[in-house]
Amino acid sequence: MAYLSSILTPRDIAISIGTSNTQVHINGHGVIFNEPTVVTIDCNGYTKKRDGHVVAVGYSAKKMLGRTPQEMYAIRPIKKSIIVDFEGTIYLIKGLIEKVFSKSFFRKPRMILTVPAGITEIESILYKNAANGAEASETYLIQEPIAMMIGLGIDAFNSTGQMIISAGGGVTNVSIVSFGKIIYNRSLRIGGEDMDEAVLSLVKDKHSLLIGENTAESVRYKLTTIVRNSDFDRVAIKGRSVFEGIPNMSYINNSEVQRVADYYLNLIIDAIRVSVESVPRELIGEVISNGIILSGGLSLMEGFKDLIELEIGIPMIFMGDFHCAALGASMVLKEPEKYEKILIL
Repeated sequence: MAYLSSILTPRDIAISIGTSNTQVHINGHGVIFNEPTVVTIDCNGYTKKRDGHVVAVGYSAKKMLGRTPQEMYAIRPIKKSIIVDFEGTIYLIKGLIEKVFSKSFFRKPRMILTVPAGITEIESILYKNAANGAEASETYLIQEPIAMMIGLGIDAFNSTGQMIISAGGGVTNVSIVSFGKIIYNRSLRIGGEDMDEAVLSLVKDKHSLLIGENTAESVRYKLTTIVRNSDFDRVAIKGRSVFEGIPNMSYINNSEVQRVADYYLNLIIDAIRVSVESVPRELIGEVISNGIILSGGLSLMEGFKDLIELEIGIPMIFMGDFHCAALGASMVLKEPEKYEKILIL
C-alpha cells in the first residue's frame, strides 16, 4: 500500500472504526487503509500503556496477538462497537495517522469518525475524546447508517423509510432512516466474532485442541455457508493438545461448524424480523420499495443476502460495500456546515 507523503497530505481524515476492521478514507485518494482494528503498543519498560508508543496497527498488529513480550500490548480496543480500552483507542487513531500520513506529518488533522447508531452520550464523548487525544484539530461524529447512505449516493435528508442492516464482527445493527434521522434502531450484540469464539470452544471440546482466533476465523469462512458447499466438507486444523500440551492435528467437518453458525444466524434473522414488524405503518411501503442496504462482514457469507430476502420478503436493493461508510463520512467532512443537522455534536 502506498501511503501519502507529507507534501500531498490533506488535513482531513475520515475513519470508520469497527469491531473487526477499520477503514480510513482521504478525499482525493479514496480508502487507503482497510485492516483489522488491532494496535500494538510498546511501553518502553514503563508499566502504563500511556507512556508507550505505537509499534503496529492493522494486519501486522493482529499477527502479534498473544505473541508479544511482556512490555508490549497487542490489543483490540473496540468490542461490540464500544470502546473498552480508551488509551488503546487513542493509540489506534495515532497509529492510523502515522501509517497513513507518515511520521513526518506534523499538522493536526481535522477528523470525522463513524459511530454506531443508538450510541449513548457517554459513548460518543469517549470517541470524541479519543480523537482529541490523538491530536485531532477538530472532531466530528456521524452515525454509521447515515454515513453509509451518503456514501452510496442516497440523499439522507430527503430519503424516507430506508432500512440498513450492518452485520459485522461484534454487532448486528438494524436501523431505519427517515429525513436524515434514525427513527428506529435495534442492536443485537452478535456478529462474526461470536461465531469464531464458538468455533474455538467446539475445537477444544470435541477435538481437544487449542487454536488461535485467526485459525478459528479461517475455519468459519471455509466451512460456514448458507448454501452448502461440498468443496469444503472438512478442513485440517492444527493446534496444541489440551491433554499433552504438544502440537497436534485433527479434521473438522462442515456440519459441526454449520450447527454453531446456524444458532447465531437464526438470532440475527429473528432480530431483523422483529425490526420489520416494528416499522411504523406509514413507512412500511417505503421500506419495501427502497429495499434494504446490507453491509458488514457477515454479508459476505454465501447465501446470507438470499436468506434475508426469503425470510423477510424484502429485496436487497443495495449491497453496501465496506467502504461506503468511510466514503460518506469523508464527503460530510468536505462540507460539515451542510450536514450539521445529522452530525453528533
